[in-house]
Amino acid sequence: MNEIAVRTHQGEYYAGEIVYGMIYLKVATADFTEKIQLQISGIEQCDYVPVDGDDWSINHSNDCLRNPYTDKVMANPVEILAPKEPLPVGYYKFPFHYKLKPKLPSTTSISCPKDSWHGSVTYRVTATAGDKLSDTQTFVCLGKRTDDVLKVAYMDEKMIKTCFCYDRGGLSLMAELDKSVYTTGETMQLSVNVNNKSSELAKSVKCWLKRTVWMYGCWVDQEQFKEDPKSSLIYATHRGDARVRLQDEVSIDAEEICYKNLGSVTPKENRDWTYDIHLSNPDGSLLPPSTIGSYLRIAYCMQVHVSVPRATDLIVTVPVTHVLPSKNTKWLEWRPESWMQNCQMLPRHDKLAVRNSILESPIYEGLL
Repeated sequence: MNEIAVRTHQGEYYAGEIVYGMIYLKVATADFTEKIQLQISGIEQCDYVPVDGDDWSINHSNDCLRNPYTDKVMANPVEILAPKEPLPVGYYKFPFHYKLKPKLPSTTSISCPKDSWHGSVTYRVTATAGDKLSDTQTFVCLGKRTDDVLKVAYMDEKMIKTCFCYDRGGLSLMAELDKSVYTTGETMQLSVNVNNKSSELAKSVKCWLKRTVWMYGCWVDQEQFKEDPKSSLIYATHRGDARVRLQDEVSIDAEEICYKNLGSVTPKENRDWTYDIHLSNPDGSLLPPSTIGSYLRIAYCMQVHVSVPRATDLIVTVPVTHVLPSKNTKWLEWRPESWMQNCQMLPRHDKLAVRNSILESPIYEGLL
């Protein structure tokens, strides 16, 4: 039987990096003349179903996105080889390279526990030979490379006025994370300082890890749009002749992932805490990575509140710059078939062909 397989030289890539890889072809029939093609694609998908208890869907039930919408990038297949004569029975390999676009969103997948909405960003490379032979490998995109900057402290301070009028002294709050970029499953460390110069008790110092999910662009039929063209939700973007986009940005969720009450601060006390936050769910599953896509955005932050009785809370928000995807386990588990070790390369001049200097470099050591 004829076979085809595809393999990239890494399981994870940053946006803008070059994907190197290999297509393997086993020809077992004497009449093989199929065209060899490669397709690297990214699919960003969201869907939203109205549910009871969601104010947005109740107030605007006719405007809700009822069908998934998909944005494909790098979606056009590229011809690797088009044999003019049947290929001899044997084993072949076709190295390729492709430079990813510089602003691709990170790989992620997130769902509401009740399945009322879902969003994902996935990437894959597919090799085909005609209509019958196909092989697909997924790879992880880490998004735009973000250097881990120096720690940044976020702070706020104010005068405590009980009952909003009587001065009781000053109160300051400072919070910082040990890093700005994490990999999902890692442990973040939050440092908090509260300097209570007032005569009032800071009753509680609480912190939350919060996640917000946005879905951009809800689409409905053009005829439905005509029924209420003055709706405040209308956003002037059209997608084809029969679709119109409603609402530029929809915040689907603002979930509290974890919570900790650090304690209290007595009058004239200056107190510090260090709090570890594991980037996983209570069941042990990893948190969905953050992403900034055209349709889906996921962001995390730490929020710290200091509460004083009869006064407004002091609040500091510390953004988490990026939560990266974890290692590509499927790529790590892949094992080559024995026949792949005896493949020959045919001369090529297509735009995805790889220079000899690269083929002889360590990049291709693991690609046979």
